[in-house]
Amino acid sequence: MSKSSGWANRSTGHCSIASATAAPELGARHVLVAGDDSDLARQAASLARFADMAAARGLTADLEFMPWTAARDLATAVHVMNMADRQNVGILIDALHSDRAGTSLVDVAALEPSRINYVQFCDGQVPFDPDPAELIRIARGERLFPGMGGIDLVGLARTIPADATISVEVPHQGWARRIDAQGRAAMAREATLAILRKAAGDQ
Repeated sequence: MSKSSGWANRSTGHCSIASATAAPELGARHVLVAGDDSDLARQAASLARFADMAAARGLTADLEFMPWTAARDLATAVHVMNMADRQNVGILIDALHSDRAGTSLVDVAALEPSRINYVQFCDGQVPFDPDPAELIRIARGERLFPGMGGIDLVGLARTIPADATISVEVPHQGWARRIDAQGRAAMAREATLAILRKAAGDQ
């Protein structure tokens, strides 16, 4: 599993040279980009500038859509990606955000495989409270290990490209108080491998 770095594209249009520079030194191949500029043309221009810096360092710039941001769903993220017009720009599929934004597996399958470099696995309760404050609370502190909720992770695993990097993002404040980081990492790994085995038809 490859490492990733993070960068936020806010309304200032700021592009972090430090993130693009540090990522390859850490062995990363992909950079998570959060686009929260309501001016989508400006967001795309900022993304293009960052993508150029990333490309010079052998990195992809992967735009993550989240329901409470300006890049609120897959369609918006694809629109921004297309306006940015850079070959190393992709779409980051976060299982929780994708589910909460109403993204279907058909929508994911319609993306060019070369645009899906990096996917984040976790699970969440279904049905869910669509209030933005509640979506943020769950996303930042109460995600579930793969297989513990109602998101179709087996279907997602079967839909994404075979060579896509899979990251496991499961922040959970309650578990963090009871289980150390190494223990949580081991649990996340085993839960994710169980999903991948099911997707491959091994069980």
